[in-house]
Amino acid sequence: MKESVSAKDISAVSFDLDGTILRREFDFCLWGEGGYEGTLWKFVGKHLGCKPAEAYRLAAQLIPQVNCGRISVKSWINHYGLKESEGEILARVEEPLRLYVDYTPNLIKILRAHNLRVLLLTESSGELLNKKLDDTGIRGDFDQIYSSVEICNDEKCPAFYEHVLREERLPAQRVIHFGDSVTKDYQIPRSLEMRAFLLHRSNGLNARVEPGHQINYLYQILELIK
Repeated sequence: MKESVSAKDISAVSFDLDGTILRREFDFCLWGEGGYEGTLWKFVGKHLGCKPAEAYRLAAQLIPQVNCGRISVKSWINHYGLKESEGEILARVEEPLRLYVDYTPNLIKILRAHNLRVLLLTESSGELLNKKLDDTGIRGDFDQIYSSVEICNDEKCPAFYEHVLREERLPAQRVIHFGDSVTKDYQIPRSLEMRAFLLHRSNGLNARVEPGHQINYLYQILELIK
């Protein structure tokens, strides 16, 4: 049985972006995951004079040395001195940006009817973040957007969530967060005493999540917040 939360006990609802609201095909195509060659590595390979697969292999060894190397296109442009801009690289990604079907305007409308602030907490940044928000038309859904790269120069970490709480001037217990990463969207915010639920669209329960703290679809948020 899922844990329920009274709308009177919270002030804000926060969402992860990639894998929660946005499908991952665009990112897979950009970064060379899920069987894709990787648009970014095509440009890096051209610069290095090698095939994209070799560029990806070389880059994988450098990730610890490249700031935000797992999530920032700009970091790789700067590292290799690519002549192409971030926008030029993103324009060549063949997969479109697509929202999950369970993310709907009605969900946001109902949350606002509860007088809740709606926040976006993401690892995307710069032109990549702008493209994701503008191409899908969801920028206006959020009262505030926080990027861990822009704030902490890092993936989502405790310091990032602490920054969000300070900016929102809210105690941790007044914010409820939803995302698809056990570590970054569930365990870290829970360690700070935020309310957090894992979005797990696959069948079955995730063993690393406490009973009642998992949802399978975003519309189940409306069953949690009364």
